[in-house]
Amino acid sequence: MHRSARTHGGRLRPLAGGARRCLSALLLSCVAAWSHGLDPDKALHHYVVHEWKLDAGLPQVQVTAVTQGPDGYMWVGTRGGLARFDGVRFRTFVPEDTPGLQGMIVRALQTDRRGRLWIGTYKGVTVFEDGEFRALDLLDESDGAPVAVDVRDFAERPDGEMIVATDRGLLVSNGDRLVRWRTADTPFH
Repeated sequence: MHRSARTHGGRLRPLAGGARRCLSALLLSCVAAWSHGLDPDKALHHYVVHEWKLDAGLPQVQVTAVTQGPDGYMWVGTRGGLARFDGVRFRTFVPEDTPGLQGMIVRALQTDRRGRLWIGTYKGVTVFEDGEFRALDLLDESDGAPVAVDVRDFAERPDGEMIVATDRGLLVSNGDRLVRWRTADTPFH
């Protein structure tokens, strides 16, 4: 009886043991060629992983978002506030001491092409620019009062506008406030 890889009734027949081993060896050699080992010119301590917790200044251990700013700082969102990490220590920002920060539970972080940090919380959007935190509000269409929005994510359009995914639908930045995104007004390219 002759075995082949031809289909029989729409199904492939299993490969014989030797062919299976040959195919496995070929796949492993391809993976090995693509993978990279440790750089032999670096000392082992360059590969040590650090773990940062509350004692290092992290406001809360459950990290919900991370991004890097154009200045090299790492920004970390947690359920207990926002933190900026300089490689050694964290500096914490919470609404009580940071007036523009909309809420303590940070859900999303995004750095835009202008170098601004966008912070999404369960209460709204804050932008960090030139060392200042500034809240962006969605205004109620009936009375003009600010409306809290639960931010889920950000996406920057090619024209630089920021689209904000919230529990109230998609919003778009418009100067110092947020407006509802309407597909007829601002096509997504």
